[in-house]
Amino acid sequence: MACQKRRDFLKGFGFLVSGSLLGSSPLFSKNIFNDSYPTELKEKVSKVLSIHSLKDKIAGLRNLEKEYGFNQVKEVVGQQLRIKEMNNWKRIAQRAEKNDMETFVKILWEQFCEAEGIQFKINRSGKEIRIHCTHCPSVKNYKDLNALDWGYELYCKGDYYMIEGFNPNINFTRTKTLMQGHDCCNHTYSML
Repeated sequence: MACQKRRDFLKGFGFLVSGSLLGSSPLFSKNIFNDSYPTELKEKVSKVLSIHSLKDKIAGLRNLEKEYGFNQVKEVVGQQLRIKEMNNWKRIAQRAEKNDMETFVKILWEQFCEAEGIQFKINRSGKEIRIHCTHCPSVKNYKDLNALDWGYELYCKGDYYMIEGFNPNINFTRTKTLMQGHDCCNHTYSML
């Protein structure tokens, strides 16, 4: 459900990366990724990530884990998701015509996260914006599938990739996530 809402949110900006996530990208050269992983694994991961049903996606990832190991699959998933999220958020910044920290927080938190049912408070102090998130529906979705490990990889890690695409001069830190069993997610944004 949360993944579908994220897709719908991105479609609202008039785009969504489709097809191969590793196709030609104006943002990245192939050199930034570890190319030592088997092409077959990369293709299988790409296919699994294109599955819309979260239950089926997790089942596909679990099958790949059995064949290649969690860490190797996790790395390839991260590479592919990084490209997708960075490209999407670069386009969002272009459409917003601003890529400052306030615009990012407004788009991500005050539009997308609020609509998704995420409960949070925003604290603006000086040159920092802190988000204290106490409820995320995605945690329940992944927990119900016994997949909090993949929840972190598929959902939470995207926060870092979004910033990279939107504005790499925004510093993002987080030391706790609900997905990892903490009492909150503590997002802090500041300018480098």
